[in-house]
Amino acid sequence: MLAIYNRVADWNAKRYEQEFNITLTTDLLVEELEEFLEAQEPVDELDALCDLTYLAMGGLWKLDKPLDPEVAVSALKAVESLMNHRIVLHPITLLAAVLTEIEVEPEMTMYKVIAVSTLLMLHFGFDQEQCEAAMHIVCDSNDTKPAKKTASDVKANIDKGVYFTPPEPRLQELLDQVSEEVKH
Repeated sequence: MLAIYNRVADWNAKRYEQEFNITLTTDLLVEELEEFLEAQEPVDELDALCDLTYLAMGGLWKLDKPLDPEVAVSALKAVESLMNHRIVLHPITLLAAVLTEIEVEPEMTMYKVIAVSTLLMLHFGFDQEQCEAAMHIVCDSNDTKPAKKTASDVKANIDKGVYFTPPEPRLQELLDQVSEEVKH
């Protein structure tokens, strides 16, 4: 995941100053959560989960926090503990609950968003390598957007540009590949 974090950090550095804007970050995470909930197809769910992870990694970069494997494991254990004790019955409910913590613990919130999104990707039958492959597909897609410096309180790349390549076709190929592997 470090390679993905580095790609996300590089993408953000081309578009933003390194300052965390809690309002924009929360709005973007909620937007992706809504996209996940409204998705009609698994590929759209996967795209939203990857976007949630991408945004959370961007949030860590804006907080000037490198991706720390120990903190990531701690966040994953906290999320799994809540799910195992049935405090929260569904990962999406957990994700919504996690977002309420952003003002108190923005760094840990970003890690928990990554953890929940990863757990949901694993639910597709993915292993860690396939989760990372999905993230690289989204990184590749985002890299086709123009790089233009934007204020830290404004969503970058509202206009995706003429060279934008959507991730969904490649994400669908990955889903199909995983589906075939599960059958065998």
